[in-house]
Amino acid sequence: MTLVSLAELATILHLLTQLLLWPPAVLLALLLVLARYSQAARDPACLDHPLRLPRLLRDLSLAGLEYLCCLLNLLLFPLGCLPPTRWRHRPKRRTLILLHGLYFNRASLFWLQLRLRLHGLRVITPAFSLWHNIESLTEALDHQISALRLEQGVEQVDLLGYGFGGLILRNYVQRRGGANHIRQAICLGCAHQGSDLAVFAPTRLARHLRRNDPLLIELNRLPWPPQVALASIRAADDLLIQPPEAARLPLGQDMVIANCGHLLLLYHPATFSALQQILVGGAPVPAPEQATTNQRSLPAN
Repeated sequence: MTLVSLAELATILHLLTQLLLWPPAVLLALLLVLARYSQAARDPACLDHPLRLPRLLRDLSLAGLEYLCCLLNLLLFPLGCLPPTRWRHRPKRRTLILLHGLYFNRASLFWLQLRLRLHGLRVITPAFSLWHNIESLTEALDHQISALRLEQGVEQVDLLGYGFGGLILRNYVQRRGGANHIRQAICLGCAHQGSDLAVFAPTRLARHLRRNDPLLIELNRLPWPPQVALASIRAADDLLIQPPEAARLPLGQDMVIANCGHLLLLYHPATFSALQQILVGGAPVPAPEQATTNQRSLPAN
């Protein structure tokens, strides 16, 4: 897929440097406000006692973990700008393609990629640019999968889309005819119903995350191909997808990770446990035509 140009990289690094220079207290305060907003949307009674210590400690813990994950992704960002390693032909291994989200690059998936590789999967993490539109990114994904099929004889792959990557996944499967090449599709922390916070996002790609975006409405209207197994993993306390229930996809298998935020999904042990069950050795995930939503809450480890 398309790597970012030098000009784009300079712009992104400048924005990330500015973010790193923000006083940590300011960012933590913002995350704390989002945590309280998220909780109040689900339980308005919590506003009656906003300074109750257990609730305040919980919000501080959630905001602090999200901040640390954000900082870690920023530190890893330069590694994601390096050219990807050439694929190795591994005919006996399942091939999994990871799609990263907005504002970070493929380096944000490093920990998830490492753990999945250690469990026998062949994992590919392509890069795409923030400055392209979703159709161009979907086309690049199609070229990647076509190259695997033509050069290495890989008939089907698994797809995992994190955040905005989940919308690219859905666009490819539902609108661009990719269903025949995908065995298992997994959406991780994807705003399937949009997010109230998307209006503050500065890039044109982010407009697809708005609740009234035509593409998002069309994807939710179109049927899911029954030959592709589907699973969705979301955070119970997602601070960036507001309300958090907007990450729920009423198809396939729906897994909810308790006491977890949007960025923490990439590092949470329960996330890997869920992926291991789906991809490595667990029970097969039912296709949408075989079962209604199977919602489970995964405890924090």
